[in-house]
Amino acid sequence: MNQTWKRFLSLILALSMALSLMVIPAYAAPEDEDAAAEPAASADTTAVADSEQEEDALPQTGDAEQAAAVAETDNSTNSVLPSTFSISSNALGTMSVDAASVQADADVAVANEVADTAAEPNMNDPVVAAVADELGEVTVQDENGNQVALTEEQKQNVLGMFQQYLQQWTENANVLGVQLPFFLSYNDSKEDGLGILGEMLALANKSVDDVRSGAYSYDDLTGTIMNFMYGDKLGVQYYGDKVLAQAKDAMAAVEASGAQNEAQRLLVLNDWLAGVDSFDMSYIMNMGKDADKRAMVAEDEQKPAHYDDVHQELYNAYKPQIEANFESQIKDEVTKNFHDQIYNGIVTNLRAQYYEKAIPQVLIQSGKTEEEANAYIEANKAAIEKDPDGFVKENFPDAADQLIAGANDFVKGAETDGIEVPEGVTMTVEQMTQAELNSEEKKVDLDQDGTAELTYAEAIDKITE
Repeated sequence: MNQTWKRFLSLILALSMALSLMVIPAYAAPEDEDAAAEPAASADTTAVADSEQEEDALPQTGDAEQAAAVAETDNSTNSVLPSTFSISSNALGTMSVDAASVQADADVAVANEVADTAAEPNMNDPVVAAVADELGEVTVQDENGNQVALTEEQKQNVLGMFQQYLQQWTENANVLGVQLPFFLSYNDSKEDGLGILGEMLALANKSVDDVRSGAYSYDDLTGTIMNFMYGDKLGVQYYGDKVLAQAKDAMAAVEASGAQNEAQRLLVLNDWLAGVDSFDMSYIMNMGKDADKRAMVAEDEQKPAHYDDVHQELYNAYKPQIEANFESQIKDEVTKNFHDQIYNGIVTNLRAQYYEKAIPQVLIQSGKTEEEANAYIEANKAAIEKDPDGFVKENFPDAADQLIAGANDFVKGAETDGIEVPEGVTMTVEQMTQAELNSEEKKVDLDQDGTAELTYAEAIDKITE
């Protein structure tokens, strides 16, 4: 998705992270406190009302989209987060949560939700049919920068989102005016055209060269459509009545002029528009530039109108998915942490078992009797089980390499082929680990009072609830 959405999601992630961790003894610490957000992307640009008009005259028609775009450049209100967090828990040690993955999963989930609520694409509509044809030719960059075709699911998601965008525009065409398929005329010939989606990407701050070469991601594509959807939706919500009032005034001026034909009426309308509208040149010239490289800067910058309203609208759209995905990652990390502890414990036990059988052979070869060798093992059993390799290195330095190599082979065999466990069942280390994780026996002492009060499954749910 484009940078407008990415920067806004940083704020949501910070809040949801705090909420998710309040119920467990944990803290979140950025691994890279110097992480910086990327340059802002822009949304649609349209004519805006002249500042000389009275306060309730037609406001800037781009304000709703500007507010969505400015959300990512206002450093006073946005959090800048790294892509990965370390979360330390008294019970589990350190876990890692990939914030970028949380965000990407939320992007996909919200896009899918939008697509799922859209009506069945009307393939008889030439615009929808044209977009469907484009999707068959589009290639996007994957996470490794490779050009790949869209999957069928991705094509259907994009088409569903576009259908919903188009339906919204159709229902409000009297306010929004002509948008499709006339976004941009940039050498848009049949041989080298940008297409409808390409034109939308170009207006959302992708260069024409990037669009033509496919230098954008699937998230850029879906994020762009959502930008247009929200820009139109909120534009109609905040300014629809004023746009219609101004249109009525414009038509009254045309009627009063006595113009006799279409050309004359258009000239009158052009003159009327020149008196009430102007382009927001600062917004246009500053698109995509860092704060210190903007061409036009006001002495006393103010938030665009409805900035906070747009912020809340986007927050509401993404918050449930961000929280759900974040909790899912926490649960996965907690599960992995328990898994690794169990797995490593089983491996340690296997190494101890091997040494308890191999060390007596070393002792017998050095002249000890079998009884003496077995007694030695019994006397040092706790030390061997606590740190098998360490015990061997400290007490049998001459034979340590050979013993450790044998233990390695024994563990490897258990990992790949399995070993026989009670009741004649052969299980690999992973199978034993899963059996332990799924055990209904209380084995987790979460409150560290010396008594295990939870199963592993109960502990995982408790920590991530």
